[in-house]
Amino acid sequence: PLRTPPRRYVDLRLSPDARHVALGIRDQEQDIWIWDLERQALTRLTTGPALDQLPVWTADGRHIVFGSVTEAGQTNLFARATSGTGTVERLTTGPNFQAPYFVLPDRTAVVGYDVAPMTGADIVRFPLTSPFGRSSGVTSRSGTRTVEPLVRSPSVEINPAMSPDMRYLAYESDESGVSEIYLRPFPMVSTGRWQLSTRGGTTPVWSRDGRELFYVDATNTLMAVSMQLSGTRVAWGEPVAVFKAPPLVSIGGGGRVYDVS
Repeated sequence: PLRTPPRRYVDLRLSPDARHVALGIRDQEQDIWIWDLERQALTRLTTGPALDQLPVWTADGRHIVFGSVTEAGQTNLFARATSGTGTVERLTTGPNFQAPYFVLPDRTAVVGYDVAPMTGADIVRFPLTSPFGRSSGVTSRSGTRTVEPLVRSPSVEINPAMSPDMRYLAYESDESGVSEIYLRPFPMVSTGRWQLSTRGGTTPVWSRDGRELFYVDATNTLMAVSMQLSGTRVAWGEPVAVFKAPPLVSIGGGGRVYDVS
């Protein structure tokens, strides 16, 4: 157990250097905090009355992108420097619920999912009007209203996870009637599709070297699949149980509640 004070934690993400943990806290403040694993200190990143959720680190660890409920009741994407300096920068302006899951290294787009009235939850890319956080002081500005669908269907597609080499996209879909883990090439997602899980699967997470993909199966067991990715060739092993866990389910059904160092 980490020595965090007793609060209602959700949406856990390790920093790129694995020295900090970004956390959502669901109490009277509903903000995003950062836990320092070495100093064992909790620092508040966001403030204000809005519900801030789903923190995602940039590749250099200097910014966190998150979803926040706007005045109109919509959830859009925002960013703030992890140092706490500057102000919150608004990245998108859209009518649907928007959830960030991965920031491209050049910060020109965010991969996540949105919830549209006709198709439900879909994996999308949020292209940004310009890379954020380039100056020392982050200023607020509206982003793009356009989203680029990656996996869109009448089924529910959520929890996208990008491979470390940025060539493959794993995600969760209930297209078979049961939530399973699927894999597609990125960004040409229509050129391939493979099912990786065999007994249900949610919330995929890649190992840092890209050689394993973790997920939670229908019995709430953490599973691992060995991955071999070479050019356009994809091979994987049989899912192997890592350990039986307490319920690894996010409050409200969205977001990730574990990460892999």
